[in-house]
Amino acid sequence: MTASNKCAKEHQKPNYLYQLAKNTDAAGRELAKKFYFHSLCVAIDSGKLSVSMIRYSFDVFLADSDLAAKAMQEWLKTTIGITTTASSALALITFSILANHWKTENSNLFKHYVAITWPYVRDSMKGFRNTYRGVSSYLTLLHLLNIQDLRQLTVPLALVLGGSSVLNRIWFRHMSERRQTILAEHKSLLADIQAMTVPTSEQIAAIRIKRNVEYGQMNIPALLSSACSGVIDGLNPYIGALTMLTLTQSMLMFITAFCAIYFLTYLTMRIYEEINLQRQLKNLQTEIEVTLCQKEINVILSKLVGAKEVPENLRNQLHQKRNFLIQNAQSLKKPEIPPFFTGIKNGLAAYKYIMLTISTFLFLSPIKFKPLSPTNRALLGTTALTTFLTHAFITSYKCQTKQEKNSSQTHKKKTARGKPTSPVRNTHAFWSTKIHHSQRYGKCTNKERLFLIHQQRPGHPI
Repeated sequence: MTASNKCAKEHQKPNYLYQLAKNTDAAGRELAKKFYFHSLCVAIDSGKLSVSMIRYSFDVFLADSDLAAKAMQEWLKTTIGITTTASSALALITFSILANHWKTENSNLFKHYVAITWPYVRDSMKGFRNTYRGVSSYLTLLHLLNIQDLRQLTVPLALVLGGSSVLNRIWFRHMSERRQTILAEHKSLLADIQAMTVPTSEQIAAIRIKRNVEYGQMNIPALLSSACSGVIDGLNPYIGALTMLTLTQSMLMFITAFCAIYFLTYLTMRIYEEINLQRQLKNLQTEIEVTLCQKEINVILSKLVGAKEVPENLRNQLHQKRNFLIQNAQSLKKPEIPPFFTGIKNGLAAYKYIMLTISTFLFLSPIKFKPLSPTNRALLGTTALTTFLTHAFITSYKCQTKQEKNSSQTHKKKTARGKPTSPVRNTHAFWSTKIHHSQRYGKCTNKERLFLIHQQRPGHPI
């Protein structure tokens, strides 16, 4: 190697290190920007939550929304009010930022408990606040519709439902975390099973014992919890304060219809999401069992290497495994979400984030803007639901049409090629001959043996 080549290589090393440092620095700056933006969003959400909880306290103690608003404005002008509001907001913002920055797996006990506790604290505060808003809106709506005046029950009913909502949220979050742990364990177990070549019977039995996690006992309580959450959270359609002075009869009927639609769609969505999640967990268990069944078939077939005849017990086992694979083949397909549920899910999410964006803007704005009227809020919600439902059905129709077109083209290509010269029974007989001859069977691949199992007709001997 000449001296010039050595110099060239030595000259390239600093360039490589410089480029690596530059890319690392750019990635670090990008992560820092994301962290700062996320922290800003968390801080705004926590600040709004702190102020809304103070307003919630005034509403509960004074039991009159207008009187509570005036009392809170007067209280905020005092030194105690300003100090209390600022300190509580600062404490909650700090708590939320630290909890989102620290991980639950942190070895430091203080950081660990802060990260674990914050989601439950946030759920509890939002549960009380949203429940009070929902109960207050619906009881006021009943009064404006001249059905019955139950506004004096706003505080006790909101406290009872709020406490139930908080307990339900805490239990559901704990159950969801437990279920996510089981899901991660099963995915890891499935990867381990797929990595095995030909496991022994003892290994398969040990895997089945490890897989036997009884998460099914959580299904009914989780479904009831989702329904309870849908009922309570569906009472808060973000329509704001209702007053008779600003509403005509037609506006009132429109708002009533929107509240009913919001409640029913939210409840339906929560129940469907829970059922769909339970179906995914069940499909994962079925996939594990199917993979184990395939491994057991490999074990059985490995015992037949060199055998001139197939023992009756092994023949029965192969038939049982084959029937199991056929029965569970359809369940491994990913279930399609109906367009109706896709539409209402996206519509509810869009409406929620629009209202949160507007409320955040009004909260941060130094200029006092007039909030949206209940009629405009209901109109926004109806538009969001209608738009995303229409989009979901149009998208589903296009996908279905495309699939039918591709299926038709594939069928035409197969028809143009003509039928295969060997029918299934001849193929089956060919592979049966290979199994019955020990020397040829020893040369069969696992894919060829599994093909025989899948093509085996009921009642036909191997």
